[in-house]
Amino acid sequence: MDVGVGIDVGVRTVASVVIVDAPSPLSSGEERKRHDAMEKRTVSRGILRWEYQDLVIPLTISVLHWRTPDYVGAATPRIQPMIAAALATAAREGWQADEPTDFPTLFSRSRVRTTNTFIRWRVTSVTIHQMRPIRREGLVPHG
Repeated sequence: MDVGVGIDVGVRTVASVVIVDAPSPLSSGEERKRHDAMEKRTVSRGILRWEYQDLVIPLTISVLHWRTPDYVGAATPRIQPMIAAALATAAREGWQADEPTDFPTLFSRSRVRTTNTFIRWRVTSVTIHQMRPIRREGLVPHG
């Protein structure tokens, strides 16, 4: 299998931040439980709203698709660490993923940008929807 060169050229956020009062629905039960637990914790600390953004992770990964029928599977081991690193960087600012972050699921949900040539399948970016709580200022704790 011949796999092209991958270069992580940085991470950028796209779209303006949207503030809403309720989180968007999550797909898996495990994610829903994790989200609900966080919501209970944060509401008790004065967080009543969430802000959202799209995290765009630029990539340059290519796979020879004529020799590799499962090109998504072939690219996953190389792309997944880059996704994890970008999410870790965003987590330092309080952002967390609002959808699954594994590459095959992102690809199936059209969150991956690609180009196709006769020989190569290239991944140019991955987009992950993120959210973080907004703390209400001016609240005085009871005690």
